[in-house]
Amino acid sequence: MTEQPAASFLRRAAREPLVQFALLASVLFAAGALRERADRQVIRVERVTVAFLIEQQEELLLRPLRADERRDIVEGFLEDEILLREAYARGMDRTPSIRAQLLRAMRFLLAADVPSPTEDDLRALYEETRDEQRTTPSLDFDHVFYADPARVPDDLLASLRAGADHRALGEERLLAGGDMKRTTQAQLVRGLGAESAREILAIEDSSWHGPFRSALGVHYLRIAGRHPARPLSFEESEAYLRALYPVARSRDALEAQVEELRQGYEIVVEDGVAELLESGDG
Repeated sequence: MTEQPAASFLRRAAREPLVQFALLASVLFAAGALRERADRQVIRVERVTVAFLIEQQEELLLRPLRADERRDIVEGFLEDEILLREAYARGMDRTPSIRAQLLRAMRFLLAADVPSPTEDDLRALYEETRDEQRTTPSLDFDHVFYADPARVPDDLLASLRAGADHRALGEERLLAGGDMKRTTQAQLVRGLGAESAREILAIEDSSWHGPFRSALGVHYLRIAGRHPARPLSFEESEAYLRALYPVARSRDALEAQVEELRQGYEIVVEDGVAELLESGDG
């Protein structure tokens, strides 16, 4: 069947960039004409926004964009704007993961760039954080481990307390056996769980204790050494201070920005919150 001249003309015209822009403009105009309707939101495609997006993409590609690529930018902008508004309408910005991402983005946006610190800067930070510049308390343990509780000898604890060589006992030494050096409270909690860690940290003698159960198996422990916290010198803390400095100074800038923004909000504290805050031991 022979195509009619009018249909052929329309097909060719539809492929012309100016015609496509005119169609896009008519769509945007129609959207604007409906803005009075309460059930429709207005999405404004502003020239400055489109120009910025085009310039950004051209800088990335190191060449001018073709007409179809420019139209794709407008379509991409519209798609993003529609999806973003739908996400807000559905409360997705209040989900924990999205909320966390938004908070990270805002903190990054408001935090100031911090120049490299001088030694005087680091020493000043050392004095500000002197109470934090301490080693973490830790314990050394002699350790016997069994992955299978059924394989633990019935008289194991009595044998250990009688002087049996703990290094000749236990199993799976590559997994979790062997003695434990410089073990912190956090490591104990992660390795053996909060309940077992609490019991172990309460031990005051140097005798064998157990069994302590973890996700890996069964543990018997004897405290072989104690390392209380001690202050760190500036030289010992210097590497840590150098890493801490931009974080601390960015935090200062962020707090100042947030305090300024706070002036634009009215803070209403619900009844009962004050009592809740005062109910702690600290």
